[in-house]
Amino acid sequence: MDILEGDKGAILLLGEQRTHLRVHAAQGFSPEVVRRLYPVDQGGMGQVVVRGEAMFVDDARTDPRVDREVVLLERMLSFAHVPIRLGDELAGVFNVSYTRPYALDEDKRRLLTALAQRAALAIERAHRQEQAEQLAVLEERQHIARDLHDAVSQTLFSANTIAGVLPRIWERDPEDGKRRLGELAQLTRGALAEMRAMLLELRPEALVGAELDVLLRQLADAATVRLPAPVDVVIEGACSLAVEVKVALYRIAQEALNNVVKHAGASRVSVSLYCEPGIVKLNVTDDGRGFDPERAPADRLGLRIMRERACEVGATLETKSDPDRGTQVTVTWEQVDPAEGSE
Repeated sequence: MDILEGDKGAILLLGEQRTHLRVHAAQGFSPEVVRRLYPVDQGGMGQVVVRGEAMFVDDARTDPRVDREVVLLERMLSFAHVPIRLGDELAGVFNVSYTRPYALDEDKRRLLTALAQRAALAIERAHRQEQAEQLAVLEERQHIARDLHDAVSQTLFSANTIAGVLPRIWERDPEDGKRRLGELAQLTRGALAEMRAMLLELRPEALVGAELDVLLRQLADAATVRLPAPVDVVIEGACSLAVEVKVALYRIAQEALNNVVKHAGASRVSVSLYCEPGIVKLNVTDDGRGFDPERAPADRLGLRIMRERACEVGATLETKSDPDRGTQVTVTWEQVDPAEGSE
């Protein structure tokens, strides 16, 4: 806007159906104009989309091509619409408007066209980044869903096997039957917890709405089925966290427990959450086979994923482990003082 000495400006992009233009960035225009949808079969911008050619209007008061309602509302006397192209496809319109008579000379017209091309590059990069992020989220959800599906299948298979032989065991040895009945109850509780975890992956809004302590207990119940002993859960203090922090801590705990189930061979596992005003600490500890953190590849055991999740919310992640002496994953999040963050 400064370069072109404009009073108002906007970038409008076509929707998926390519029937309307919608404002995605604007300066100087009223909220009413920004909120509107602009059909491609009407007005000057519609002609730009249909013909794929720029439109330069020196006097909006007399030009029959303009949208008279917008011109009067915004007191526009001159403006230009330039097509934004992504490759061979027209993606939208770049607008610059003036509340005074202003005729763009040939140099300014070339400059505006060049700026529209720059806008197209920025839009293309944003689309690619968005697609990459969506793909990463989808791949992660599919990975988690596969793990949960396998776990639920194994749990239900075990439960079905015990249920099938339980009557004969009970007749032969009631005490052994009671023990097996307890195992069956534990398996069904675990399967229920795993199914709830799967539903969270399918309905992220449920994850957002649940409290962190409830989510951690649910993770522990699901992991218990695949471990030789229950997962101890300790919650101290009340956590009031932003959604993104809560989800990050949940995902880290989920990844850490998956690692314990798959790799640790542990007999004791604990999850602890300590909450104080302005600080939260999450620990996932096991007494399994451990590993050497210095020699572990960055992508092994989901360490990279956990570090990235911690970094995204400004938390620190520390992994302590020794071969045959277990592993402890610790995440510490501290609330940043807004005054400090602005310095």
